[in-house]
Amino acid sequence: MKTEEEKLKKKLKVNTVAIIILLVILLIVLCIVIGRIVHIKDGVNNNDANMGLAVQNENTTFYYDYNKGLVRKEKEEVKTLTEDQAYSINYLNGVIYYTTPSSTGGINIKKVNEDGKGEEIILSVTSSSTKMYLQDSKIYYLTSNPDTISRVDIDGKNEEQLLQRSVVDFKVVDGTIYFSDIMGFLYSVDINGENYKTIIKEAKFNKFQILDKHVYYYDNESGKLVKVSLEDTSKKEEVTDKLDCDTYNVTTNGIYYLDKANGKIRFVSLNGKKDNDIVNVDTDNTKINVVGTAIYYIDNKDGKTITKVIGTNGKEIK
Repeated sequence: MKTEEEKLKKKLKVNTVAIIILLVILLIVLCIVIGRIVHIKDGVNNNDANMGLAVQNENTTFYYDYNKGLVRKEKEEVKTLTEDQAYSINYLNGVIYYTTPSSTGGINIKKVNEDGKGEEIILSVTSSSTKMYLQDSKIYYLTSNPDTISRVDIDGKNEEQLLQRSVVDFKVVDGTIYFSDIMGFLYSVDINGENYKTIIKEAKFNKFQILDKHVYYYDNESGKLVKVSLEDTSKKEEVTDKLDCDTYNVTTNGIYYLDKANGKIRFVSLNGKKDNDIVNVDTDNTKINVVGTAIYYIDNKDGKTITKVIGTNGKEIK
């Protein structure tokens, strides 16, 4: 027969296990809540390389179809939200934010609800750049004459200039703006316009991409894709010499790029060792947008420009 002490120990053991299970459940719930808060704060940013033609939110993809406009795809159902050209696509709380050429030759920053309602111009700007970023409920964009990095609230209020320079390309990452100028140098500045720094002072590129605290650029002189650490710019390495132009997209899985000479979209690993064909293309002016396991790219068919979707494994997605 069990003593009172043994019964008490067993009861304490059961209670301890129950408390541990409860703590694990609470931790999971907390992670989900925090994840939702971050999602609400920052939204889903566009695939900024190659004009930002596609963005994915959970199981729904929004992308620019050259024949239909901005479309929403969920499973096999495709719905046109607006017939606009749509670039730099961003998603935040059920609303799609994008840029589109205006009738006056500039750019309109617009929004539309994910059900296709509430289409609205947020701001019209004089710019030849369709690139923009959405961070902390603010939109960052370029204006021309002079080339200036500016921002505005997502409701179109509180427009302000952050930096007045001859900006060619820029990217907003975690509170920092990275940008290149007409000299081909790379700089950084805080999103409040402070802590201006020169990162790379070599006139070798205009466009660039950033992934995992590294900047990637196509070196026009050597014809190679180069990777430089943003934390230590002395750490520079050549990734691959397979590229023959600056149409590429750096992802966590590897680099998808246009082989102009052979009319292909190809893949090379981040260390440059693995290299293989993905798909043949009938254009030398494609855009490569990688979202999840799908590639959205521009091609020609029967003399028309079209948007195609293919898996990163090279198989067609319908």
